[in-house]
Amino acid sequence: MKTPIGNLDPATRVVHIWGAGVAGLLMGHFLSRQGFYVHIYEKSDRIGGKIQSERFNNSVLEAGPNAIYATEEIKNWLKELKLEIWPATKKLKRKIWDNKPISPQSFKLLLRILTRIFLKSPPITDSLTVADFFRPLLGSYVENLLSPALQGIYACGANELTVTSIWPQLKQARYFQVLKQLKGPRAESVSFPGGMEDFISALAQNLNGKIHLNSQEVFTLKTNTILCTEAYSAAHLLEKSWPQGSKYLSEINYLPVSSVKVLSSTPNEAKRTFGYLFTTSSEMNSLGVLFNEEIFPQRAGLTFILSGTHETQQRVSRDLKRLNWPQAEMKENQWEHGLPCYNERRTKAIKNLRSDPLRPKNLVLFGNYVDGISIRDMILCASSFAKQFKLQSSPGESL
Repeated sequence: MKTPIGNLDPATRVVHIWGAGVAGLLMGHFLSRQGFYVHIYEKSDRIGGKIQSERFNNSVLEAGPNAIYATEEIKNWLKELKLEIWPATKKLKRKIWDNKPISPQSFKLLLRILTRIFLKSPPITDSLTVADFFRPLLGSYVENLLSPALQGIYACGANELTVTSIWPQLKQARYFQVLKQLKGPRAESVSFPGGMEDFISALAQNLNGKIHLNSQEVFTLKTNTILCTEAYSAAHLLEKSWPQGSKYLSEINYLPVSSVKVLSSTPNEAKRTFGYLFTTSSEMNSLGVLFNEEIFPQRAGLTFILSGTHETQQRVSRDLKRLNWPQAEMKENQWEHGLPCYNERRTKAIKNLRSDPLRPKNLVLFGNYVDGISIRDMILCASSFAKQFKLQSSPGESL
């Protein structure tokens, strides 16, 4: 079960959360449901962190995350928040761009998998990379296909990403058994009429407490302090009160990430397509592109995802030229600390943070660097954490 680092004093029904991004709002929401009064301190003038929805003509542009990959349980909870759920368009194709659009389920790849599916995987250790784990099954497809897909999610390619960091429960087995282990519950991408900011607003409205925007509060460790900032910010806050914990947190690396929205319609050859993943051999500047108006109604443009924050529009312009798509107006968002790298350094840092005997009591660390990078992971993690502080049963709650 996914869990934050640390614990609360259940006798004190007030919590102090630092950071009003999605992690802080989720934690505040679920603890509110268990009778806590919540203070959230946010240094900026807005909530939501990287989630930001912008109106463009009659459509919506997303700065960061554009959907939640939701199970039925999560969809029921979203309905409890009085949110109107927009499911992604059904049966969209997902394609790889390797100098032309191709299906990821190519005959050559499927033939390779079928002839190796009964091989036994390598034994799993904390240092085993995803590349070394899957290379007997996938061969060169690890670098050319798997790495670009993973880098856009976990901030590092298959040669750096460790198996235990993303699949801690995975056991050594034959590959057909491994694939069964990796199969998760049924889920689909969902969004909302006003974009992902509808979700952020609903969390804030269902909060028992107060959000302090433009906060000048000087950080002190109070009973039931929860840090929901990025790891590097938490490291700075804890320099005096937990120096060793601050050191561990500073060892977690982040990948600079940019998203560039090209304000044009979906090219004809990409209709009914979710997006393209660009292979390493294609030598594209971007990791991939999403066709927004194909995925959700009233969405605009094409979203190119890039690692790094330098010359982003120029790099996308060169990709458009290689794709033979028209140039158009662009809007960009950049994050120097975009995604936490789920590498061996992070795995060791999290283990040390959990086991350090000097960790202050009633301090909790929570965010997408702790135990799951997706919004779905954070929803489930915050929900299960808060449930242990129930004062009474609440029939009908979905999460």
